[in-house]
Amino acid sequence: MAEHSESSSAQFVLLYAKPADEAKGFLHRRGGRPYIRVEYSSWKGLNMSSFDDRKRGEEAKFALDAATEFKVMARRNKLLGIWAAELLGLEGPAVEEYAKSVVISDLEEAGDDDVFRKVRSDFDAQSVDRSDQRIREHMAELLPIAREQILNEAT
Repeated sequence: MAEHSESSSAQFVLLYAKPADEAKGFLHRRGGRPYIRVEYSSWKGLNMSSFDDRKRGEEAKFALDAATEFKVMARRNKLLGIWAAELLGLEGPAVEEYAKSVVISDLEEAGDDDVFRKVRSDFDAQSVDRSDQRIREHMAELLPIAREQILNEAT
């Protein structure tokens, strides 16, 4: 709620605030309600475009963070595919092909279960002796490595 106050030659706008904001030290009290006193001439200069700019900036940052996280997960899956391909005994271009198939398997559903199931089923088909826990641990170990690689490529 805004209120205009006619004091001396300047006009002021009183913006009522939440009591929790009072701890920030720039609020005044009037009738028990905290408020911020802003000179009206400077208040008129504010427009919604600054808030819109901030909103657009936050949305752009969110989109960038989501894109970066997608790239990190894809890189982690590629590294996992290379590791699994070596255990499966694949060599040469077959390693890259297998790594791509692991990356693509992540697009089936949200989360890591689809990737895990792919690797687990391929290990079972080739009788590779790795526990479920070891596969999941390796997925977790590869995540910071993938993140570092993606962030280093961005700079």
